[in-house]
Order: sequence, then structure tokens, then C-alpha cells
Amino acid sequence: MKSTLTDLILTFFLEDKLIMSNSDHVKNSMKAKIEEIHKQTPINTVIIDIADVDFIDSTGVGVFISIYKFLAERQISFKLVHPKDIVNKVLTITKLGNIIEIEV
Repeated sequence: MKSTLTDLILTFFLEDKLIMSNSDHVKNSMKAKIEEIHKQTPINTVIIDIADVDFIDSTGVGVFISIYKFLAERQISFKLVHPKDIVNKVLTITKLGNIIEIEV
């Protein structure tokens, strides 16, 4: 998974599907990368760009909730950006936007 750090904003770029078979790997990889960078450089915001995610299931939604809690403990803001229509539909049905900022 690609990531960039610019002006204290860490952005992850997810691709393909976020489903049960890869959700733990994605979640743990992001948390490890956040910890690694945050030890060296303060991070104000984490953005997950999901423009290239074609499908998400409930475990994928769980990844975003887990990352949100992880970041809230560290007082780091969080948002999801650029969901495709099918992914945004899942995020809307689950009301994830009530917890996490989602920028279409």
C-alpha cells in the first residue's frame, strides 16, 4: 500500500477490495506505518484515499473504525476521501459518515 507524508498529513492509497481476507493485513500495516512515522515526525491528519477501492464489506468498514479509534487516542484527525459510488453506498448504509469525515 502506497503512502505519502506532506505537511504533517499522512495519506494512504488503498486499492482493489477491502474485505475479510485482507482487512487485518491492511489495518495492521497502516497502524504500524502511523506509529513508525509518528515517532519521528508529528502527524496532524491521516487521510485514506479510497478512489481505487472497488468493493468493501463489513470488515472493511471495521478497519476504518479501528483506525479512527487508534488515531483518536493519539489526537490525530482522520478522513476518508474519494470513494466510488458503490463504496460510498456501503459507507452511507453503515452511517460511517456520522463518525468519520468522508469527502466524496
